[in-house]
Amino acid sequence: MNQAMKVAVFGGNACLCAIKCLLLPWLHSDYTCKCAFRANKDCCLSCLGVSVRTSRELACGLTTGHLVEPLHQCQDKNFTESLTTKFLSTSYSRVPHVTYKLRCKESFSHQLAAEGDRKKMDTKTRVFVILILACWSSPSRGEGVGLKLNFYSKSCPKAEEIVKQEVVKLYNEHGNTAVSWVRNLFHDCMVESCDASLLLETAGTILSEQSVDRSFGMRNFKYVNTIKEALERACPATVSCADIVALSAREGVVMLGGPFIPMKTGRRDSKQSHADVTDKSIPNHNDSMSVVLSRFKSIGIDAERTVALLGAHSVGRVHCVNLVGRLYPTVDPTFDPEYAKYVLNRCPSPNPDPEAVLYSRNDRETPMIIDNMYYKNLLNHKGLLKVDQQLLSYPATAQFVKLMAADNSYFYSQFAKAMLLMSENNPLTGNEGEIRRDCRFVNAAA
Repeated sequence: MNQAMKVAVFGGNACLCAIKCLLLPWLHSDYTCKCAFRANKDCCLSCLGVSVRTSRELACGLTTGHLVEPLHQCQDKNFTESLTTKFLSTSYSRVPHVTYKLRCKESFSHQLAAEGDRKKMDTKTRVFVILILACWSSPSRGEGVGLKLNFYSKSCPKAEEIVKQEVVKLYNEHGNTAVSWVRNLFHDCMVESCDASLLLETAGTILSEQSVDRSFGMRNFKYVNTIKEALERACPATVSCADIVALSAREGVVMLGGPFIPMKTGRRDSKQSHADVTDKSIPNHNDSMSVVLSRFKSIGIDAERTVALLGAHSVGRVHCVNLVGRLYPTVDPTFDPEYAKYVLNRCPSPNPDPEAVLYSRNDRETPMIIDNMYYKNLLNHKGLLKVDQQLLSYPATAQFVKLMAADNSYFYSQFAKAMLLMSENNPLTGNEGEIRRDCRFVNAAA
């Protein structure tokens, strides 16, 4: 792919959007960038001809990357401008008003000044960009404070590569592990924190989250420890189980044909299970869409990205015990008749034996590829679970189903952003929690 077609995809609040859209054209001189600002704090930016170094942290804590290519055009174009060096010096007053609390570091101005003289920028523009560059949002702990890219670069430089190697090896031996990694992230991070509490087995006073109803059908937990053992051989007591959950999910998405997602690390492991709140934290397949949206909203994920996250149902399977409500005593009228016949054939009894593990594939066309076929199936009334098909009938989500069905790159961009948000939900960092030696159990008291 040539340099002119590389695309950077950015998320974040309006302040970061302003910084990114104003900063990049200046750093890369005469290139033209187009940016659409939106009220929901999302920003889509496409810079043609800009060489973006993948996953590089710039000053202000900005992260650049190639999450998706090509970039989906933002739907809300209430504010779209062509940004050039000239635009920076004359039109910056049109940046949308920002009310976020900001903090600044004087050192950033020195970094900028080192590069400032190389281009023809007048004093007003240079001062303005320095101010913009030196500011960034102050996130709450729930937004992933303490996490950073390449957290283990000094303590365990090969950590992420080891996780990748183990995920690939396990995928080649047990293909369904890739689906498990993605599901693990969802079940761990939706419940209180991304803290690997999901991995704790019942022991002593701890009741495992794996034992509750919402965890029905989950498997392959033993292979998390396979990854942990490989990391322990390289870097004892260094890499957390919570980061293994996040990084294995990232690599699992790639193995399933989805986008690469630059994930921050630095999570620590919980010393307790959250089994008592698991069922009320994770949406049920029969919940109303309003309930589903409220659950995701509680961790900062809006309707658009909720729709994208449910696109993970593009892979894997659904056990018949979770489908009989749509099949018996009569077939749900929203089912496509021919598709209903297929599902009835897969689930012939209204009272399936949970131990028999009868199931139906989520997506018959591309069952092991994360793609937008899931949304195309919804448009054809082939959603398997009630929660899936509701996406098309609920006003706040239907528009996004149609957009994602029409544009796989748009789905990937929103899916990547949603996965990032979920992976940074309320992590334990610093001296909180611990680094488990065995992901199944808390460390014994010293």
